[in-house]
Amino acid sequence: MSIVHAKFSLADYHRMIDAGILDHRKVELIEGEIVEMSPSGPPHIRAIMNLLEAFAGLVAAQHASLLCQSGLAIPDQDSCPEPDLALVTYGLGRSDNAIEATQAFAVIEVADSTLATDRRVKLPLYARAGIAEFWIVNLIDDCIEVYRAPDQTSGTYSEKRIVRRGESVCLLAFPDFEVAGSAILPRKEAP
Repeated sequence: MSIVHAKFSLADYHRMIDAGILDHRKVELIEGEIVEMSPSGPPHIRAIMNLLEAFAGLVAAQHASLLCQSGLAIPDQDSCPEPDLALVTYGLGRSDNAIEATQAFAVIEVADSTLATDRRVKLPLYARAGIAEFWIVNLIDDCIEVYRAPDQTSGTYSEKRIVRRGESVCLLAFPDFEVAGSAILPRKEAP
């Protein structure tokens, strides 16, 4: 018996969603493969809540909309990852059209058990899509990895910065909007 790995287009994936085939499954499409997503533990959930609270001001000022754990279409790569948070053009999501990576100012992944995958798979995917800014909220090392200046050909970012508690970072798209690392990183509970 041989194992067959099927490749799906972004259109195939959306048809499966519309048909209910993927209902109740936590999956995303990465380069034509449907991949199961890891479950979220309390620190992961807390970090997402912190991100939503930190970026709420951008929504209130109608500068950006927040896409939380929802598909971000990358048609030329047959991918539809579900980043933990994407800051996208304000007002998107009010229609039935898929939100595409070209409409994202920044994409953020929260990583604990997925840290290696976020660096090895998601980072090149987002760089090839031309996403100007990619953050990994690294729960293992208690920091935020900020990647900028994507090289779409090589699938890398030429700039990397580590933001720790006590430090702040501004978004490229909104340089006047500063976020403290301690506002995003969940507090560690004492043993």
